[in-house]
Amino acid sequence: VVAQHCDQWIDSVQFPRCMVSVVVQEQSADGSGLAVTLNAAWCALLDAGVPMRSTCCTISVGVTEADGLVLDPCLEEETCASALCCISVNCHSGAIVSSTPTQGALSEALYAAAVCYAQGAAKVLEQVIRQALAKHLEKLPRAGQ
Repeated sequence: VVAQHCDQWIDSVQFPRCMVSVVVQEQSADGSGLAVTLNAAWCALLDAGVPMRSTCCTISVGVTEADGLVLDPCLEEETCASALCCISVNCHSGAIVSSTPTQGALSEALYAAAVCYAQGAAKVLEQVIRQALAKHLEKLPRAGQ
């Protein structure tokens, strides 16, 4: 699954014979594992300077009887969920890059609502990533210093 997503993100036109290897190691699990893994892989590719087609964030959405739609469900919420899916969103256009069901099935109406929630959450996550990246870049030595 991670390799398929990476293939969609990487702009391989410039380097058609280049091979990219991404290794993601899970340190602890508290839910939303696939979304966390995909976001970590995307950030690693960005940090490595790999040319990307777009800014893409993945959001995990669950459906529980108690709370309805839940963004970024924790492990406890995942075990209670009747359905879970990961939605990857192009942050510039808001288009859905991919949608991966991980448990159960969503009705058409719930899926449409989940997509809207994921699009909003992706915009917020993109801002968090941009802020973290700005702090990271501040620490790097500048030319001539």
